[in-house]
Amino acid sequence: MKSAIVCLTLLVILGSGCQASIPKEENRANFDKTYKAFYDAFAQRDLGNMKEIWSAEPYVRCIHPGMGVQLGPEAVKKSFEEIFGQYSELSISPGDLEIKVGTDMAWVAGKYKYTGKTAKGEPVVTYVWAIDIFERPRPDIWKVVYHQAAWVTL
Repeated sequence: MKSAIVCLTLLVILGSGCQASIPKEENRANFDKTYKAFYDAFAQRDLGNMKEIWSAEPYVRCIHPGMGVQLGPEAVKKSFEEIFGQYSELSISPGDLEIKVGTDMAWVAGKYKYTGKTAKGEPVVTYVWAIDIFERPRPDIWKVVYHQAAWVTL
């Protein structure tokens, strides 16, 4: 419950700076590229690309299902190492996404279907609801600053 309150508070604070109108096409295209790269790195279990996509700022946060809050870049990186080590194959399919892109902040919320195989070769199908928050530190660069996912049923 506490993490949900923190997440909603972040969305209210960060969302208040987002423009209600559609931002410039270039801004949106840059954001879309980063969003896709985030989930591609996740599905490919590519820690190098994942590290590049995340902000190096001390305020980054990550909450994976069944794990505590990861505070700061090093903790976030270690959490992805742990998650990546659990799978030998992984595919991620988004659905019912809500995307809000402002001038310097963006967020995405929606359902994701994870399919693949565990490190032991066992098949996996699971669904999560995830919220991702991005910031734009430079005109052509977007970085992930927050990721939270929770298991859900259909």
